Amino acid sequence: MDSIEKLMVFYKYRGFSSRMSEGFRFLTKNMKVILKTSLWVLLPISLIQALVYSMYAESVMEFSTMAGKTPDALQAYGAVAVQLLLIWLVAFVGSVLWGALVFGMFRKYSMLGYVPAMSIGAWFAWTRRDIWRFFLCLLFVVFFIVILTALSIMFMTLSAWTLIVVLPLWIYMGVILAIFPYFYIMESNPLWSAFVMAVRKGTPSWGAGFGICVLGMILAGIFGVICSLPSTITLIIDYFVALGGQDGEVAQLPAYYGVLKFLFYALSMYGSYLQMLIWGAPLLFHYSSLMAHDKEKELADALAEQERMKAEQERIQAQKKRESEFLSGSSYKPF
Repeated sequence: MDSIEKLMVFYKYRGFSSRMSEGFRFLTKNMKVILKTSLWVLLPISLIQALVYSMYAESVMEFSTMAGKTPDALQAYGAVAVQLLLIWLVAFVGSVLWGALVFGMFRKYSMLGYVPAMSIGAWFAWTRRDIWRFFLCLLFVVFFIVILTALSIMFMTLSAWTLIVVLPLWIYMGVILAIFPYFYIMESNPLWSAFVMAVRKGTPSWGAGFGICVLGMILAGIFGVICSLPSTITLIIDYFVALGGQDGEVAQLPAYYGVLKFLFYALSMYGSYLQMLIWGAPLLFHYSSLMAHDKEKELADALAEQERMKAEQERIQAQKKRESEFLSGSSYKPF
């Protein structure tokens, strides 16, 4: 009964400001557990991605200084392409694992009202289903974006005025695709049914969804800029060092600069993953508000059924007690 009451608190209608405030309250209330849990997934992914990105940045810098050296430039271009592909592959795997863990936290919060502190093994067992579902969800979103891009290019070849039609479509579908994972993972619906439900539920309150997406992305962008600022500074330093090398000026950098740059890259990657929580938490309560009407009846029926079963259990226990007293004779009272 307690879990049903927690769900009834979670699935209720909230206004726009309440959806935003509840999202940030979720972050502040559970930040310690979230950061501790995220280390098991994000730290290795960020370190691997930072290592590959360090090699990629070096190759790009080397490639940019190879004007006129065609054979060496082609070799460097091949290295850049392979490293870029590896960066995207690691980022995709990291996004799937982190996305599954985030939605696992969301599901726990909806049931308990808080994110529990569990071992990574327990979290893996809890999110094992979500890994596959988030992978399919990500593929579906990418596929849909490819379709929209192809349609946009096709229309733009006809006339530039088609942007009047295509741009609103992009904006509309952007909000729908942002809430689509919640209907797919939180509700355990089939892929297409979840998308249809996201369109059906998200369209009437599209304005609120758009506002939450915009504000969430602005805040997430500010957080991302802060986290990536140290690595951006190192890229600027590397660029000027490379320019000085072309003029014969060799810069003397500290011995620990390479390690420091690697750690700054890892911090930037780590922050980029945490951005998902900043705009994803308010969307969680946007989703719960959209589902409030359906869930209220469903949870009320479940609560009534639970009360009926409790009353039936009490009746059976009372009946057994009376039968036991009759057999033992303790219920016999001559006076």
